[in-house]
Amino acid sequence: MKVFLMTSPVDFAGEHELIEQLFESYPFSLQIRKPEYSEAQMEKFLLGLPSEIREMAIVHGFKDLATSFSMAGYAEKTSFFQGNSLDSSLKNYAFCRKIEDLLSLPKELSGAFLYPIYDSLTEPSVKASISAEYCVSDLPFPVFACGGVSEENFSELLKRGFAGAVVCGSVWNYADPLVAFKRITRMAFRLS
Repeated sequence: MKVFLMTSPVDFAGEHELIEQLFESYPFSLQIRKPEYSEAQMEKFLLGLPSEIREMAIVHGFKDLATSFSMAGYAEKTSFFQGNSLDSSLKNYAFCRKIEDLLSLPKELSGAFLYPIYDSLTEPSVKASISAEYCVSDLPFPVFACGGVSEENFSELLKRGFAGAVVCGSVWNYADPLVAFKRITRMAFRLS
């Protein structure tokens, strides 16, 4: 099971250093999502990360920065892919909020992030809105579960056909994010 770690939606002191410590303990794919950032703020955030982390990272909402920083890829809302061609030099991911969105995406997509599967752990007002019985294994690209994901629901996600998951609150909400992330990656590895 592939696990992505998403940045905290809000900044906190020592964030870059903690991301580096997590990466040193277990190289992973980082999703960089800062919903309130301008392009200039995102560029500054990216400059604070070592190139080896950026090369494995996906940035949300800033495709041009993904290209200029030689990142692994980018994620955009579903509507972005209607009328825009895929970038063959990057991994192209869609960020979807409805099952129907998955059905309208290009088959050549690198993958999609479906949100919210469970009640969000970082945004209390965001409640699960994806039916628990829907299976995503018949789609032509991998689908990754987002929103309220923790190691307790990995087995259920695999049964529903998800290729992996994006964790955020199950890491950043803990007093020791390093311990939380190691626990999560061990569980994902056991299920792979």
